[in-house]
Amino acid sequence: MDIIELSREALYKELETKNHRINWLLVTQSLIVAAFGVASKLLSENKSDQTLQLLLKYAPVLGASLAALSFIGITGCYIAIYNLNKHYKKLINEDENVETLRILIFKGRCSGLIGVIYSYLLCVLFLYMWYMIWSNINA
Repeated sequence: MDIIELSREALYKELETKNHRINWLLVTQSLIVAAFGVASKLLSENKSDQTLQLLLKYAPVLGASLAALSFIGITGCYIAIYNLNKHYKKLINEDENVETLRILIFKGRCSGLIGVIYSYLLCVLFLYMWYMIWSNINA
């Protein structure tokens, strides 16, 4: 494999990793919200169930923890993409075949400013949502 193929593959893998982490965040948060909703409905019918009370108490902690871990993982992907782009920009300066290597310096889908804001905003919104739920439960 030449440097161009390796470069494309490395950037593509980082972009796909970031997209997988965002999808993982959305799926896990929706499952936790669904479990929280079912548990709160069942608890309103049977207030003495200790298992449901534990689920209601710790679901916000679990949801916020997963959102924070996703935030860290997405940040790692963006750092890796930045470092790869910096490395390949250095290659462009050293290589005569500038046009071929220039193709490698791309932001990728959903990695521009809007994509970065979207990725981080999802994590922050889920953190805020779980904080509000937790503060209402413990009030």
